[in-house]
Amino acid sequence: MTLKPLTNARSIGRAIKKSDTSIRRWADDGILPAPIQIGKNHFWEIEEICEALQKLGYSVSPTDFKEV
Repeated sequence: MTLKPLTNARSIGRAIKKSDTSIRRWADDGILPAPIQIGKNHFWEIEEICEALQKLGYSVSPTDFKEV
């Protein structure tokens, strides 16, 4: 099993100039993919979130996100 690079809501928010609360809300509303939950923390696969944001019209690349 290969682990893919993960990022968090804060990093995603910074990349698109939105709050981390908005990122979590968008995931809850189905606008963004569901996060992977590890304990109380939520993470997204960088490639998956990048593709989802590009479909929404954001100009982002995988290097825009801080890997955690």
